[in-house]
Amino acid sequence: MPDGIKAATFGPRLWGLEILRFSSALAILVLHYPGLCLSPFPELEGRPLVMAPWLGDLLQPFRFGPWAVQVFWILSGYIFYHQYARRVGQGEVSWRTFFVHRFSRLYPLHLVTLLSVVLLQFLYAAGGLAGPFENNHPKNFLLHLGFASNWWEFERSFNHPVWSVSVEVLVYGLFYLVVRHFSRSAWPPILLLVPCLWLNQHKSWEGGVVECALFFFAGGLTWEVQAKVPSRLRLALASSLLLAVLVCWLAGWMHAPKTLLLLGVTPAIVMLAHLPDWPQPAKIWNQLGHLTYSSYLWHFPFCLLVVYLVRKLGLDPGTLLLSETFILFLGSVLLLSWFSYRWLEEPSQRWIRSRYLDPMGAVSR
Repeated sequence: MPDGIKAATFGPRLWGLEILRFSSALAILVLHYPGLCLSPFPELEGRPLVMAPWLGDLLQPFRFGPWAVQVFWILSGYIFYHQYARRVGQGEVSWRTFFVHRFSRLYPLHLVTLLSVVLLQFLYAAGGLAGPFENNHPKNFLLHLGFASNWWEFERSFNHPVWSVSVEVLVYGLFYLVVRHFSRSAWPPILLLVPCLWLNQHKSWEGGVVECALFFFAGGLTWEVQAKVPSRLRLALASSLLLAVLVCWLAGWMHAPKTLLLLGVTPAIVMLAHLPDWPQPAKIWNQLGHLTYSSYLWHFPFCLLVVYLVRKLGLDPGTLLLSETFILFLGSVLLLSWFSYRWLEEPSQRWIRSRYLDPMGAVSR
């Protein structure tokens, strides 16, 4: 297809990756709920969530929230090398096409959620309420408008979670340059990983562009290595590596979280990518996968709204500790994310691509 990209859905053979994407998004919601919805109320300090035993057990697999962003980065690298590397390397996808696809997928929701936080800041100010707005000044607003909020510093402002998308945008550009000018050889990702690993040992680089590049190109290298392994051996090798990592972790021989992520998540991705072609589960998980970006950007302004309403309406903050409230929070964010994808993200993607590319541009990841 000249100068174009097919719809970037994972397809039947990669639907298993949607399981990891949605699980990572849910893990972030589980992680952020106490900090965003409970910590603004001093009277709740030290009081834990009143979690029903069944709910605590159900959420146990989603306790990896502190590392969910890094999992997203690894997934992005794997998916980008799977979907774009060959076409970009062969010159079938121009820089303009690549940019418009990324812009149309990411920017409309980013802009709407950014303006939502600005509106909520005005509501807080009008109501005489304090909020997490100390860094919301004009300079940072302009940086957010340009998706550059965290390119060179790690200052949280406006829609805080967008920091990880901000640094990933830069890595997208690096990815395009690498695969366009150095084809699909596995050497460029390897050579990029070495300085990234070294630089990431310096704490000032943690959580920034260097760390994002480290995990992104680790995912890309996973795809490149997998592509060179005979298909009949891929699952066996991936499961063996994952088992070895688990044994090392359980035996206490491996403690560094990032090492566990790099060596554990990559073979898990290969295994998930090779799940059988089950149409119904694939359809369900593909739909849930559409909610990940929406839930990630909407959950912060949604929490701001919850705190505002509790304070403004004089509700008992203790209700936020209840399992029922927590379930309602998760369901509300996911429902909002579905409406956002259906009525904001899909239409805006189609409009931007039909206007700036050929009318055949499809909605993609």
